[in-house]
Amino acid sequence: MGYEIQFKESAVKELKKISKPDAKSILLKIIENLSRNPESYPALKGDLRGMKKLRFGDYRIIFTVEKKLVLILRVGQRKDIYVG
Repeated sequence: MGYEIQFKESAVKELKKISKPDAKSILLKIIENLSRNPESYPALKGDLRGMKKLRFGDYRIIFTVEKKLVLILRVGQRKDIYVG
């Protein structure tokens, strides 16, 4: 059984700002990778401690894992995603 994936409302808004082809590819990457083994992705440090990241080209998906739930917190380009 895989992990359930949920999106924070702000992550949905960020995803809508991305071009449709890129957003579709990002969603497929999230579904394929995070529904199976989200614990294998790198943990973040500093202010983002407790969160993990999934890389997709210049995009980053920031998420947390709790039991069988993956919560997508942020979606955006690498240059913008780590800035408050």
